Amino acid sequence: MKSFLKKAVCVIFAVFMLLPANICAMASDEYAPETIEAQNEDMARISGLISTYYIAIEGSGTSLKIGAKISCKPEVVKCGFKEIVIQRRKSSTDSWADYFSYKEIYADRSSHTYAKTVTITSGYQYRATCKFYAKKNLLSTQTLSATSNTVYI
Repeated sequence: MKSFLKKAVCVIFAVFMLLPANICAMASDEYAPETIEAQNEDMARISGLISTYYIAIEGSGTSLKIGAKISCKPEVVKCGFKEIVIQRRKSSTDSWADYFSYKEIYADRSSHTYAKTVTITSGYQYRATCKFYAKKNLLSTQTLSATSNTVYI
């Protein structure tokens, strides 16, 4: 009887494993800055020193405009961007590859904005990643990461 019960349970589990699991996922490459900024604001509020942050890119021709902003609590003495990396790929099936980067862009105040226009090669998808940084004192720092929208040039 125990052998039959074990076999029956195994058969039932095997049938459940063979049934397809329906998972619905929706994605969009569209950039909605107000939505991303609101999500980032919620995340930053939980963490501490950084109040709001965002990174975005815009492209046309052979120019790529990069814009990043960070706002911190008033007690922050240094804030900015540990690293901004521009990445590119030929198509959506390819992996992202680092194209160039900017490191350690800081200000001795509680907010910082960064804007730069660079010349790039057309025929690629581009995006930017950023590591945002805030420092209150030697023992109190915060780092957050974000990825911009994707543009095809």
